Amino acid sequence: MSINHRLNVLGFLDLSAYGEEYKYSGNLGMLDIIAALEWIRDNISKLGGDPNNITLFGQSGGGAKILALMGMPKAKGLFHKGIEQSGAVDLMGITFPEQKAARRVAALTLEKLNIAPEKIAEIKNVPYSKLSEAANKAMAQAVKEGEKIYSWSPVKDGDLIPYNIGTDGFMEQVKNIPLIVGSTLNEWETVPLLENMDKNQSDNKNFWNDSEVNEKLRKKYGDKADSILSEFLKAYPNKKKADALYVEVWIRDGALRVLDAKAAQKGAPVYSYIFAWETPVMGGYAMAYHCSELPFVFNNIALSEKATGGGKKAKALADKMSQAWIDFARTGSPGWETYTPDKGATMIFDDESSVMYNHDKELLKLLMSK
Repeated sequence: MSINHRLNVLGFLDLSAYGEEYKYSGNLGMLDIIAALEWIRDNISKLGGDPNNITLFGQSGGGAKILALMGMPKAKGLFHKGIEQSGAVDLMGITFPEQKAARRVAALTLEKLNIAPEKIAEIKNVPYSKLSEAANKAMAQAVKEGEKIYSWSPVKDGDLIPYNIGTDGFMEQVKNIPLIVGSTLNEWETVPLLENMDKNQSDNKNFWNDSEVNEKLRKKYGDKADSILSEFLKAYPNKKKADALYVEVWIRDGALRVLDAKAAQKGAPVYSYIFAWETPVMGGYAMAYHCSELPFVFNNIALSEKATGGGKKAKALADKMSQAWIDFARTGSPGWETYTPDKGATMIFDDESSVMYNHDKELLKLLMSK
């Protein structure tokens, strides 16, 4: 079952400074999700479901909202397991914007719409396209001013969302909720290559010779190139040398911080994964990009052959990954070892999937210090 909720300016424009009516406007999108979960609780048994065994999973911004729900008192008891895919980032999932920053965006939005604070009700009559344009410009300006805010996301308002799970730990209310946290190997690293698809189909890491790869590694990593390459090949022994050019750090580091925080509760288990399967389409330049795991989770690669290429290997991985998600929803275990900070067990989903231990710990240190 999927649910709808308000996004961007409609879901997260914090007008709380302008009256009680707008108290929760900065988190309307989250309240939509809460309302949907309450409906599921009250009605799912009529559809053959179990209201006491609800699993939520989301990807990217949806993954961040899984983490937000785990820090919302209002969500207590509404779900029993969670899967967070590629959404553990600062100011979106691990931490959230403070209300001060969110209110600054709102004030700038009103300025750009020429709406005086005392006439706040006029904002209800603004066409969506005009509202969105003004709000996005306001967001960009607030960031330039130094406000710590990242796109449209839930707001840490001290009430609906009282604190950050990434810095303050998980709430006691979710101590007994099992969680899966993961990311793709390349995430946003290969997305810029989409801007020149014609060239990159035949000019990518699958076509470069060894000297070309060495030159690109030195250009990107400087005097740390050899060390990074060495650690990369230890972490991913089935990958090519050139793959070291595209290791994603931002979301993987965030995932580890969430994994550590959840494990520190010493309650329900938490599981780690990395989706490392590379799509072969268009010369294979996109690799394991942001969103690439979705057809495998839903086991519908036959409907997305232009993204996955189809084939027996892709189908086998889709069977494996989707079954893990199903098993987790049923039992609380996806079928691999629990993550702990000391061992760092992580399932690597690929043509040959396996659990590795603290496999990228040293690699991440090098990449984050370059």
